[in-house]
Amino acid sequence: MDRDGEAAITTLKEHAASMAAHLDAVVSSVSSRITQLSDQALIPVQNQNKLVRENVEVYESNVALLRQVWTECDELDAEFEKIRQLSTVVKNLKERVHALEQQLR
Repeated sequence: MDRDGEAAITTLKEHAASMAAHLDAVVSSVSSRITQLSDQALIPVQNQNKLVRENVEVYESNVALLRQVWTECDELDAEFEKIRQLSTVVKNLKERVHALEQQLR
């Protein structure tokens, strides 16, 4: 190979090395930017996640309260049923007393 060929190959090698170094720099820059954007995107996601967890805690607390109220309503309903039954018993007793009064007169 002659000097011009060797010089051309050397120039190509130098150019390839320069391009490889430039490509490495670009890849590093892109990677750095991706990391930076990822970090920036993570902050609002973490904030939103925190808000969601707080809301879930509030909703769970409200559900527990509603269940308690529902249980108390069921208990009240049972008490009202007892009152209705007692009312029927009292009504029947009144009728009996009235009938006895009628018989005694």
